[in-house]
Amino acid sequence: MTIPGKKIACNLRPNTMKKTVIIGSAGAGKSTFARQLGDILQIEVIHLDNLFWRTGWKKISRGKQKEIQRRLVRRESWIMDGSYHTTLGSRIKAADTVIFLDMPLLVCIWGVIIRHFTAPSRPDLPERCQDKLDWNYLVKVGNFPTKDRDRLVRHVLVAQENGKEVIWLHSRREVAGYLRQVREKMQRDHRQQVEAALVGA
Repeated sequence: MTIPGKKIACNLRPNTMKKTVIIGSAGAGKSTFARQLGDILQIEVIHLDNLFWRTGWKKISRGKQKEIQRRLVRRESWIMDGSYHTTLGSRIKAADTVIFLDMPLLVCIWGVIIRHFTAPSRPDLPERCQDKLDWNYLVKVGNFPTKDRDRLVRHVLVAQENGKEVIWLHSRREVAGYLRQVREKMQRDHRQQVEAALVGA
């Protein structure tokens, strides 16, 4: 299923991005992007990998995942990164913005390889949950375009129909460009607020 992405230069509304969901394949750069966006917007970043797994790669039950998420989405603002399908529908329902890092397969495979060798300890994972780089994991990443991607696309289309702001990014360059535009928009808004305050003083 191939769906054209939304142009990233249009309709930037960072001040209305209070609850943002970030999805995509393993290796797409979701966690790094989430931290960068959180720094710009000054919004709490929640890595679902850190909450849905326990030490030693022990995954918590689906019921517990749903319970944790129910508590989290009630917060005033957040950025959540993770594509867990069991909880994705309700997560998107609570969000105002959905960002899909729809990266090429080779970019994702390269991403997991580089991450394995350069980031042995990831802040988005519990202790003793080092990234695995074995054949099964690479096959899972390789199967994403023909399996999991279509499921994410369906969620994104429903989000669009329900009036959510959807941002579709297809390359590292688009990701960098989007972050730059959000940062610049935030800086302009801040300057305008300061100028308005000075005028009214």
